Amino acid sequence: MAKGSGGTRGASGGGNRASTPQLSVVKETEKAVQVEAEAYVEYVPSGMGGFTSSMIKDKTFNMKVWLPKSQIKDGKPSDWIKGKKEQDLVDDSWLNSKMYNGQVHSVSLKFKYK
Repeated sequence: MAKGSGGTRGASGGGNRASTPQLSVVKETEKAVQVEAEAYVEYVPSGMGGFTSSMIKDKTFNMKVWLPKSQIKDGKPSDWIKGKKEQDLVDDSWLNSKMYNGQVHSVSLKFKYK
């Protein structure tokens, strides 16, 4: 055992942490949770009919995302809600403003776990 690594972690005790992942929850309401996520965003030039792969730029952003509790099963967001949130971010004006003369082409969300 490592020195100083023992002790308890609050009421949960961390007993199920290995078997059930715990989303990194920032806020919670009766019906939803706000969780931490990493968004990998690919940008393409604006106003071009076509583009080549060498024109794609990418950035990663840390953000907070609201998820309905009904879409979380076994500590993991459903594929449907993940896809819906990614699609919403493709159209997000804040993300689209982050790349000069570019627009969001795709977003891939990776939820953070404790």
